[in-house]
Amino acid sequence: MAKKGKGRVQGKKKKVAKKSGKKMQANGGLVVPGPAFNPSKGRQMAGMGGRKAGGLMSACCTLLNPFDPGCRGCRWPDGLSMRTMPVQVRGMVAITASTTGNAFVTFDALLPYGIMAYTVTGAYAPPAAMTTYNCPSVFTSNAKGYRVVCGGIRISCASAATDASGSLILSEGVQPGWVYPASRNVGVLDDYNVQVFSIASGFQYTYLFKPLGPRLFAPQSTSVSTGLTSNSAPTFATFNIEMVNAKATVTSVTCEYVFNLEFETTTASGIAHLAPPETKPAPVATRVIDAALKSLPIAHQGDDTSFTMKVESAVSKAASSLGVRAADWALEGAMAALGL
Repeated sequence: MAKKGKGRVQGKKKKVAKKSGKKMQANGGLVVPGPAFNPSKGRQMAGMGGRKAGGLMSACCTLLNPFDPGCRGCRWPDGLSMRTMPVQVRGMVAITASTTGNAFVTFDALLPYGIMAYTVTGAYAPPAAMTTYNCPSVFTSNAKGYRVVCGGIRISCASAATDASGSLILSEGVQPGWVYPASRNVGVLDDYNVQVFSIASGFQYTYLFKPLGPRLFAPQSTSVSTGLTSNSAPTFATFNIEMVNAKATVTSVTCEYVFNLEFETTTASGIAHLAPPETKPAPVATRVIDAALKSLPIAHQGDDTSFTMKVESAVSKAASSLGVRAADWALEGAMAALGL
């Protein structure tokens, strides 16, 4: 009888502990609140604390991937910003080959002016002015300063199978204060992280803008004249797209761009009162995200599902390489610091 009594007492203790554990899981802030995360939400992450780390790992993947629906409305969790307004900039650019079958376009993470579509006259020559991204008026009319949380470009083949030909050259420019050259030769592979792909029907490549340093607030960019340095020094690498020997005068490539921004407003702006509270610092998450971004190739070939898997793998490997422990994830998760 004594043994049975002892067993009942132990059984009750186990049940109490189990219930207590559920309460901690529910109320400990380990699952970051916010919009829908990507498909990895709740997935067991090997070596990263299992389910407790899964929500935070998923949030890192979301902040890294601008095409993830859950990333819309996010802000960068470094604790350096005051009350800021989140906004998403999204649009499409079609690239048409010249009569010689060539084209060259650069994309900067500078807004609203950040696109340079070069003309072809033997060599490439920059236009007299830059082109704007499709920025909403709430940003252009109210932003005193802004910074990019994350941005990317999805490149797709727009031509029919019979018209898809030539090469697609993708590269980066990584010098802060990018100077737009007065001329550029066709097909010269002299940039950073150059990759060459064939233009083929049905292809899709995804590029994520790489940070060159801390994400700093800057004034809105303005159009620059030929060969001049941009007035707003970029904190992300410049992305270059070149088509060589494509079918002449055919739109072979479309580029869907997405930027998730946060911006500061003047006190005179009425929307300043709508800004949510500032984010708390999440140093583990920011280190992991930037390390994962830098480990990604210039472009990922494949559909959205394979790209999501690539992002998850990059985040997991970056966390392991930085020596992030399950306890680190749990601490940041308990703070609910990502502010999505």
